[in-house]
Amino acid sequence: MLTNPFGSIKLKMNKIDHARYAYESCSLQFYENNQFMEKFNLPDNLQSWFNVTVLHVWMYSAQLKTLGPEGKEMCQELFATLLLDIEIRLSKAGVRTNLDRITSDLISTYYGQILAYDEGLALGGDAILASALWRNVFQAADDVSAQDLKKMVEYVRIQLQHLDGKQLVELGKTIKFLDLPDL
Repeated sequence: MLTNPFGSIKLKMNKIDHARYAYESCSLQFYENNQFMEKFNLPDNLQSWFNVTVLHVWMYSAQLKTLGPEGKEMCQELFATLLLDIEIRLSKAGVRTNLDRITSDLISTYYGQILAYDEGLALGGDAILASALWRNVFQAADDVSAQDLKKMVEYVRIQLQHLDGKQLVELGKTIKFLDLPDL
């Protein structure tokens, strides 16, 4: 019995589209209402954008990973979309030399941040999560207040709760992240 090869291709393309929509939602959070730049005094540069985007990709992926093999496959597509976006942004910024090294460094940073956030979530303590956020989002700056860290931890917890229980069909569409809490 012959199977329809276009059905398989269509399914793969559908997953790629869903990952792209999900990624767009994650990557727009840095600029959305300038929340992160204004409320946390983050510089408007590639590194800050990357750190905030990775945080949102991690929150999104945390729910996807609970959804079995299809969720994990979606995580891979989300990561591939992030890599493509990084390459495009670096190219648009005029980076021509050391592109492979810069991309490799960002990939290593991505995995380090994901691991730190997973540890903060798994151990359940806000102090561990706050430490990971301070190192990664705030780049270990000395002038970050305890109040800012508290806001960021609360923001992460609210987002994770907001995404909790969502199924793959819902997560395959653009999910709106909630606004930063006014504390």
